[in-house]
Amino acid sequence: MLKTDLHIHTNFSDGKLTPKEVLEIVKTKGLGIISVTDHDNFEGSVRMLEFNGKQEIKIIPGIEISADFHGKEIHILGYFLNFNNKALIEHLDFIDNLRVVRFEKIIRKLLDLGVKIKPDNLLKKYSVSNSIGRPHIANELVEQGLVKDYGDAFQRYLGDNKPAHVRKENLDFNVIIELIHKSGGLAFLAHPGNYFRESTLKKILESGIDGIETVHPSHTLNHVNKFTKFAKENNLLTCGGSDFHGFYDSDYSNLGKFCVDEDAVLRMKEKLNQI
Repeated sequence: MLKTDLHIHTNFSDGKLTPKEVLEIVKTKGLGIISVTDHDNFEGSVRMLEFNGKQEIKIIPGIEISADFHGKEIHILGYFLNFNNKALIEHLDFIDNLRVVRFEKIIRKLLDLGVKIKPDNLLKKYSVSNSIGRPHIANELVEQGLVKDYGDAFQRYLGDNKPAHVRKENLDFNVIIELIHKSGGLAFLAHPGNYFRESTLKKILESGIDGIETVHPSHTLNHVNKFTKFAKENNLLTCGGSDFHGFYDSDYSNLGKFCVDEDAVLRMKEKLNQI
């Protein structure tokens, strides 16, 4: 069975490395199947798909989209989407505009706090990312010597409830799940961890979600068992991965450690064939 990581990020969202650089590391970790699931855009996944079959690594088209669940942000993973779908492209463009507005609000908050970040051309500097956001501002704070490291930027300014935090606007989770389905894909709830009671999971289940991420660095063994059991009882698919971003040493040790086997992908394909 091929080791499979279905949750990886590149510099097309909030990851550090290019798709090619990610692939070079993946090859050293014994993985046979991967999916790039960049936030709110599929450009990294498209770039990775260009390597499909050339590096003895199978690539699954993927994405991770932020969604609003009754005032709370959740993340939905999508697999096997048609990236040429017009509705998908239009919705992601809309989400990108929301991200830019938020980015500018955070910069203004930092300036009001006396943090002398140089905002000129920041959007242009990070234009490779189709999901501009807090990680890019954190990197800039580090580069400009305004914080000691990436984590310090979030601890002091950018984290939830910190002085420069701005809540991100997201589309309703029902809209996101429907969008993934209309794009020919399957929708999975990402890293539910401690955030979801079983009663909440059942509400999400009613939305027509296809599966749940059981394996994730934030999940304990109890989480894995709990969500695997819930998936089995409710006829849901499962997925998992390292949530690799490339900024911390733990990202590299998690790659190849937090994974599932290829049966997860085979079951996805079986459901798609049934649909």
